[in-house]
Amino acid sequence: MTNLSRQAWANYLGAPNVAPQAHRAAVSGAKAAARTGRSTRRPAGRPGIAASVTATQASDAAIPAVQVFDVDPVPKPRMTQRDKWGKRPCVLRYRAYGDELRLRGLRMPHRYSLIFIVAMPATWSAREKEAANGLPNLRRPDATNLAKAVEDIALQKDEALWDGRSRKYWGYRGRVVVLKREVDLLSSVDDDAQCPEAYLPAAG
Repeated sequence: MTNLSRQAWANYLGAPNVAPQAHRAAVSGAKAAARTGRSTRRPAGRPGIAASVTATQASDAAIPAVQVFDVDPVPKPRMTQRDKWGKRPCVLRYRAYGDELRLRGLRMPHRYSLIFIVAMPATWSAREKEAANGLPNLRRPDATNLAKAVEDIALQKDEALWDGRSRKYWGYRGRVVVLKREVDLLSSVDDDAQCPEAYLPAAG
């Protein structure tokens, strides 16, 4: 289209006499102004990782370095929707275990060590018990299931627990010991095939 034809069409339509490029720029500017005036919702900023770590360290500072609970350890059972109204013995035992630990003031540091003392069977002789006291428990339940039970009992959201260790030993009575990780690093014996005597229940 020649300049003369463009001028004729502009006069006929009453459109502004501008070059196509300038017209497109004006339209784009109008659209941008409309978007600027429109309120947009943006997600709130999330706290940084460093700030979150600092917050966990501050909360851990108020938790005792060593917590001892004289209860028999109970593993976390596999639960389904049916267990919300069902009464399976393993689920009832786990719920009672959780109520007992919470009642006694269980608090979980974000860096932790768990020591589980499993009571030796009553059928064992006194000599067998004396020989096995404080040695690793190589039978069920798994140490990981015992640890999962304590984690879920202590915290609704346990994804923030980032450094954990668990181990289980035989003892005269059941016991759960919760340690801050730095305390466990200082107090653990070189050979963890023997439970530290300070965490073992006395005989009788």
